[in-house]
Amino acid sequence: MTRAHFLKKINHPKIYIVLKLFYSTVFLFLFFQVQIFAQQLNLNLSILNAQNEAFENATAVLMHLPDSSIVEKKVLKSKDFFNVQSSSDYLLKITAVSKKNFEKKIRINSQSIQLVVVLNNNVEVMNAVTIVSKKPLMKEEDDKTIVDATTLSNSSTNAFEVIEKTPGTIIDQDGHVYLNSTTPATIFLNGREMKLSSADLASLLKSLPANSVSKIEIMRNPSAKYDAASSGGILNIVLKKGVKVGSSGSFNIATFQGVYNTSTIGFNINNGTTKFNNYLSYQFTKKIVLNL
Repeated sequence: MTRAHFLKKINHPKIYIVLKLFYSTVFLFLFFQVQIFAQQLNLNLSILNAQNEAFENATAVLMHLPDSSIVEKKVLKSKDFFNVQSSSDYLLKITAVSKKNFEKKIRINSQSIQLVVVLNNNVEVMNAVTIVSKKPLMKEEDDKTIVDATTLSNSSTNAFEVIEKTPGTIIDQDGHVYLNSTTPATIFLNGREMKLSSADLASLLKSLPANSVSKIEIMRNPSAKYDAASSGGILNIVLKKGVKVGSSGSFNIATFQGVYNTSTIGFNINNGTTKFNNYLSYQFTKKIVLNL
């Protein structure tokens, strides 16, 4: 039985009107639903990497043009889709870690489309990298302070000037080195005590170039294994490998004129080996003594 035949059999006018409105509403609803489904299309995506392999977990954003309003944002599977409308323009953006960003404008006409997206590797060429390491001037160890002599030697002409510029050392006019007390420090060279006078030691150090000193070890409170005479502390001068004290010498002559004349002449000879150091020095001074 058709809708028209069914309505003719209903004699009551109110029921007839109600049923007519019901059928009209259902008809309009179905009509618009058909139109909506007819306009709903899909943007189908296939996501690949640079090796044409399936790629997942890329982030995609679909925006409607021209206002750039976001239609949908989601994490993609290797094959995924967006719901789109016909006769519309879209902007698709896809990003992934270590991949170049993908961006494409898409025109949807009257049917669904299939889009293959290849995400290439994001390779950046780095410029040359220069690593600069700076050695600290001073560092503390268990019982001593170690001073790097490289920086000090750049502004010195001999090893004696390096000692003068070492932090924490004081040298008096007689050439004695003081660390932390009124007692002069004991001077070691490569771990061996230098049993020289302050003048001879100064002469020896002045004969060595500044860049021959590798480091200076300062022991303000020497342990019991050192001589008790080292109560003023120990200053150990460590030379670079291959540097030997060898043989060196100096000669001096001077004259002083006041009311009376005073003259002095002397020499210093040093011979160093891997195990022993030999020194010979002599100084003669001529003074005029008045007998009153």
